[in-house]
Amino acid sequence: MNDEVLIWESYQKILEMAQKYTSRNTSINSGKLPATFSSHLFDTPAGSINIDLGGGRFDNATEALKERGITNLIIDPYNRTSEFNHTNEQIAKKNKVTSVTVNNVLNVIMEPEERESVIKKAKSYLNHGGKAFFLIHYKTGKKAGETKKDSWQNHIHPKEYVPEIQKYFSDIQVKGNLIIAR
Repeated sequence: MNDEVLIWESYQKILEMAQKYTSRNTSINSGKLPATFSSHLFDTPAGSINIDLGGGRFDNATEALKERGITNLIIDPYNRTSEFNHTNEQIAKKNKVTSVTVNNVLNVIMEPEERESVIKKAKSYLNHGGKAFFLIHYKTGKKAGETKKDSWQNHIHPKEYVPEIQKYFSDIQVKGNLIIAR
């Protein structure tokens, strides 16, 4: 195991200590793609690279984007191995990343500082002019809280995440439950 993989493993351990609820139990394979990928707003062109930050342990999105000529690199410290994440991080660093998707991730992180870390990481992958897509799951009228063992939902409207995202992105649009940031 090389030093960079050891650094990634240390990063994973720090994340797990910082978050009361990890996203390990929120990765589900419903057979449906996150709505971001079927939205006309997801305009990442063929030949591009998309980072799927917090993309879970299933490859449905990667396969669907491959059919559209888009390389999808999942980075998920809770649902992928250190080696897998490290490899995708290295590919991202060496190439121009056109888009970053953060699907149903911010809404499962209770701590604002941990959400900020994810937003900052999303920004760090993008090339100039790239877009980040933050898909937010929420239910009106529900209160934030534990949904099952080791799972959390904020249940806040996507517009309420804008101040956190504005720290790293200057151009933000909210379209339903999708936030598009440049």
